[in-house]
Amino acid sequence: MAKLENIWSGVYYVSLSTLLTVVNKSLFAQYDFPNPTLLFYLQSITTLIIALCLYLSKVWNGLEEYDLDKAAFIKYIVPLNGAFLMMVWPGLASMQFTSLIMFNTLRKTSVVIVLILEWIVLKRKAPPGIIFSVGLLVFGVIIAATGDLAFDMKGYFLVALTNIGTSSYLILIKRTKEYSDITSFTLLIINTMITTPVVMLFVLFNNQFSVLNEWLKSASLNAVLVLSCSCILAVGINHAIYVNTSKNSPLTQAVCAQLKDVFLLVASYFVFDQKHITVKSTIGVFTSLTGSAMYAVIKLRTTSSKVAPSQPAKIHNP
Repeated sequence: MAKLENIWSGVYYVSLSTLLTVVNKSLFAQYDFPNPTLLFYLQSITTLIIALCLYLSKVWNGLEEYDLDKAAFIKYIVPLNGAFLMMVWPGLASMQFTSLIMFNTLRKTSVVIVLILEWIVLKRKAPPGIIFSVGLLVFGVIIAATGDLAFDMKGYFLVALTNIGTSSYLILIKRTKEYSDITSFTLLIINTMITTPVVMLFVLFNNQFSVLNEWLKSASLNAVLVLSCSCILAVGINHAIYVNTSKNSPLTQAVCAQLKDVFLLVASYFVFDQKHITVKSTIGVFTSLTGSAMYAVIKLRTTSSKVAPSQPAKIHNP
């Protein structure tokens, strides 16, 4: 029974992770959703509504059980908010300017920034095997980029910002968890509560609500359903990550991550990016995928000997 539960938790994560990326890409590519900031705002509002429902139904205890003084809040939570904004906002925006296959490939390079930040902030030096696999991953990305028929510097720049935000968020999460026992879901709610007013001001200042209203007037039922799915999946993915990493071993988690990449690769080739595929980009993508798989295997071998049970993951790469 426990084994079946573990399998389903892995399937749950892979399904939601793949669906979220595909749904967000569909929203921009097929349904011409007007603005990524609007999507970020709607996802944030959905997160807060679901959190309120969970709190009222006493499924979630809210923030009452945590005691963060002002100094700790400024030191730990505020930088986390900045990284959260940089991780999510440009990530949604970059989908308008990159193909799905390149978005997924470019996102892998965030591991480079993680290694650099771990060396600077946490004083951890990566072993040679990790450096080689990451180098192979980056080499594949460079090859794929030179063969990208849909190349857009703005999209690549936004993905780079997203990678910096994701890497910073990962490091800051580790630092925050060392100080406090705040759960990943509670951190998500805190981040959303603080960043939503910022995003709302941006939306109001740019008159984006009227843009949303115009889009809704002309949008089909399918478009509205896809938008709703995007908002719900943005919340659900955090639960899926927690369940998968709580129930499964590091090996299963690594397999799930690679399966997600394969499914996104298939979706890219057969649904979204048929016009943008070249031999060079294909070679680059598969080289990058090989480097990513090598990294997962080496990382697993180096960590499995140090950590007995798996710990819940703290973040998902959009």
